[in-house]
Amino acid sequence: MKFKILATTVTLVLLIGCRKEKVQYSGNIKDHFFLENNGATMPVYVEGNINSNKILIMVHGGPGDGALYYNTEEATNIAEKDFAMAYWDQRLAGITQGNKADVSLKAYTEDLGKLIVLLRSRYGQSKKIYLIGHSWGGFLVPLFLKEGNNQSLVNGWIQVDGIHNYALNDELTRSSLIEFGNKEITANRHVEEWQKIVDYCVGNDPTGNYKVGRKLNDYAHEAEDLIDDIHKGKSTFKSIKYFVREYRFPITSFLSNGVYNHFIKKIDEQAYAETASSKLGTITLPTLLLWGKYDFICPSSLKDDLQNNISSTDLTSKIFDNSGHNAMTNEPVAFWTTVRDWMQTH
Repeated sequence: MKFKILATTVTLVLLIGCRKEKVQYSGNIKDHFFLENNGATMPVYVEGNINSNKILIMVHGGPGDGALYYNTEEATNIAEKDFAMAYWDQRLAGITQGNKADVSLKAYTEDLGKLIVLLRSRYGQSKKIYLIGHSWGGFLVPLFLKEGNNQSLVNGWIQVDGIHNYALNDELTRSSLIEFGNKEITANRHVEEWQKIVDYCVGNDPTGNYKVGRKLNDYAHEAEDLIDDIHKGKSTFKSIKYFVREYRFPITSFLSNGVYNHFIKKIDEQAYAETASSKLGTITLPTLLLWGKYDFICPSSLKDDLQNNISSTDLTSKIFDNSGHNAMTNEPVAFWTTVRDWMQTH
């Protein structure tokens, strides 16, 4: 069980030439501050072994979910003993303030770059910075890494069931739901539910159709509930109760961001215009690719596309056999052990 945050909340306005705070950090820390940029005030929670000289930034999914979902007991007991984790709520996500802020893709990648600068300013310029992107976060990270000299700011990249190419993702979701669904129907498992999913996939082409893509995403989530091999983790409701109790999590901000994100701004819609697979060959960072075997939201074929296109000579991949889209929830011990072991060698 995590203890309540001990550090005083400090609001920081990040400027490139900002003055370093005269505060010393050592050992296992629980620090909380804010990154302010371009109309958004974004909370950052840094927890774990800061003496390790390594910080892993959690680039969460959604868009809009928030970073505290990943701040679990397994993350604390396995990962944070070896390195520090930076849990960052993106703009219009989690409990970030500023729902009128710029929500362009450029704003998101700019935030990430400034967060890296801020972390080194706060904890030391020698700190090694790593990025772990999940789902939507797995779109933002390669988008960030492809820009300018951003790779020089980072020491490694972990991709977890990431959606680096939205158009390709929809195609793969559709085909994988049809293929797997037909096998389940033949095996006489959840026939009625799978038949509904298969019929929709066969009758609807997502190409150039955002609404169809979102519906496929809904069915991909439903499909996971039909697979007994997936280990079920902590529910969203239990996670939110934990946030409220341990972090004084303002649930109204979370709900407001969710409404703006999904129904008003439709932030992920702009991702379809991004030629996400272009310039992947410029990425040469050490890379770890982690996927759930039964992920239909971001099928494992996306992992294969990354392996075929990035130029890293230090590339490792792993499939979790009892996981869907959220291996950190479905198989948390195996997941965080894999992350820790990779971080120890990089």
